Amino acid sequence: MHDWDNSIGSFQGALRVRRANTKSSGEDDLDVATLLHKKGIAHLYRGEYDRAKSCFDNTLVIRKNICGSDSVLVSSSMYCLGVALHKMSDHRAALLTLRECLRLRKKLLGGKNVKCGHTLHWIGRQHDQLSELEKALACFLSSLRIYKSNKHNTGNLDYWFVFKTLHSMGNTYAKKNENDMSLKCFNEEIRLKESKLGEGHASIAQTLFNAGDVYVEKENYEKGTLYFERAFEVITSTIGEDNELAAKTLGRLGVMYEKQQDYNLSSIRFTSSYKTYEKVKGREHLDTVSVAFKLGCVMDKLKTHVTAMDCYKESL
Repeated sequence: MHDWDNSIGSFQGALRVRRANTKSSGEDDLDVATLLHKKGIAHLYRGEYDRAKSCFDNTLVIRKNICGSDSVLVSSSMYCLGVALHKMSDHRAALLTLRECLRLRKKLLGGKNVKCGHTLHWIGRQHDQLSELEKALACFLSSLRIYKSNKHNTGNLDYWFVFKTLHSMGNTYAKKNENDMSLKCFNEEIRLKESKLGEGHASIAQTLFNAGDVYVEKENYEKGTLYFERAFEVITSTIGEDNELAAKTLGRLGVMYEKQQDYNLSSIRFTSSYKTYEKVKGREHLDTVSVAFKLGCVMDKLKTHVTAMDCYKESL
């Protein structure tokens, strides 16, 4: 675990010392650029994206001044700047920055370098956000090909990027209503995660949830139920029940059992979803009242009309 709060303070202190020792602003000092770069990464992890962008902008200026425009250090700054722009939802600017980063990395490192795969992953995510879905998929596939060519080079290959690329592909195929391809990506992600991380790893829950949603689109409610139940099992065994993903998964299960006319189980799952949303988001939140309404509909089907009326009142 990283202590990003203390990291930022440490980097800021180191920057002051370095600038004082060099008696300059640091615009001609690679060590200052390195410290700014690391500080930017810490801001990224803290969700302070505007501050991260500022650090990467300044780092990029220094590195270009010293190393020239075509250098590995400049490509690294561009990569992080692109990620920061993505987090700020400035996807056009992120796309331009990451494309330039990819050009540099191909030139300096070779097109099969893992870092080109990482860059293609993020370029794909910009295309996805811009609804350029075919371009997104082309980038994700190119990224996976690079990872596959590096699978024996375990020192360089970060499997988290393989997981994330498969996950992004699954979501993009789902947007295109190509549900079978979406499920293929999600199931491969699950298989790989179970192989590398273990069957009960917390990150598997979101993938199971997304795959469950695809089965809902296919109107295969039995399969959807299996995926949501397993997702909930992973959630409760890793991060507990009092969180938004648990509440969402319970809500999906309420719908699944209602679709299969198992109204007793549906009411149990909706009730648990309501209680969890109430804890996590509050009684007045839209998600909470939405589940209350759905629970009321199920209670009507169970002929418990008084309880149903109470649920409808909660949803007002």
